[in-house]
Amino acid sequence: MVANMSTIKGWKPWRIGVAFLAIAIGFSSLHAQDSGSSSQTPQPTPAAATRVKEPRIVLPVCNCEEVVSFDEPIIVRLRWGAKTQELAERGADSVFYTARVDGDPIEGLGDYRKPAVFEPKSVDNADAWWVYWDYPLGTLPAGDHTVEAVFVASATIFDGWWTLQEGYSTTLQVTLHVSGPSPPELIYLSELPPQSTMVGWGTFSISNYEFTSSDPTDKINQGDPIVVHDVEYPHGLYAHAPSRLVYNLYGDFSQLEVTIGLVDWIECGDGVQFVILLDGNEIYRSPTMLASSMPIDVKVSVAGGHNLVLVADPRATQHCDWAIWGDPTLR
Repeated sequence: MVANMSTIKGWKPWRIGVAFLAIAIGFSSLHAQDSGSSSQTPQPTPAAATRVKEPRIVLPVCNCEEVVSFDEPIIVRLRWGAKTQELAERGADSVFYTARVDGDPIEGLGDYRKPAVFEPKSVDNADAWWVYWDYPLGTLPAGDHTVEAVFVASATIFDGWWTLQEGYSTTLQVTLHVSGPSPPELIYLSELPPQSTMVGWGTFSISNYEFTSSDPTDKINQGDPIVVHDVEYPHGLYAHAPSRLVYNLYGDFSQLEVTIGLVDWIECGDGVQFVILLDGNEIYRSPTMLASSMPIDVKVSVAGGHNLVLVADPRATQHCDWAIWGDPTLR
């Protein structure tokens, strides 16, 4: 039987101390649940000898949300409270909890039950005794995760204030928004793995050319540094037009800065336009640039953007379109 809380006269979930789900952040470097399996039961790992942080306890009754970090250990806490130590222990004997994390059951919750502890003014400003079940979940990978618990009274329970009838049941749930590692204040785009690269000639290169040109007059040899107008770009990207470089920024950055230009000792062709796309929208297009054109410093906003695409448009022909993205930097 599943009872509606509103049908129980005088029901105050914060007062009688039944059927709460708590998430405690802190203590120990605990084992992370393997999020790649939908059938694997989360398994705890013994706590480390040193305490990392004091726990941060939250008590969502239902449909609550919390934000935690990918490196914060988590303790799933279930509890039962009563007016006296005897009533707390007796009631806990009749409390049956089941819990799941992202749909995977937590087994053996009874092994994590602790003796009742006294906490003054903890139930509607009244003293109470609490029995806790503390399950060390460990860390969770970045993303959204659901922790759900089902409370069932296997017998009629009196906590000193109110009575719960046998069979009473309620489901509690908390959504954990787990944040990933904070991005550094500044990184080079070359530090991010591209989702895809396409270049019109040679091999996509970072910092140094990864190929030797088949035309000896190009003077491009594998291992040579990327240089434009006598400036070396140790984090520069070579992408001969027509080219398309695709990156995922995960919404973590606010600004892209880059110097654009062509290898200046290979002079032929009708030039290149450098184009920057963000989430499918064009946010920058350069004038047509030739090998003789001076490099241009570009600064554009990428705030909240995910899909970044760098395009070198060859115009009518792709002859000598040795496009360089000089040290693109993300902030």
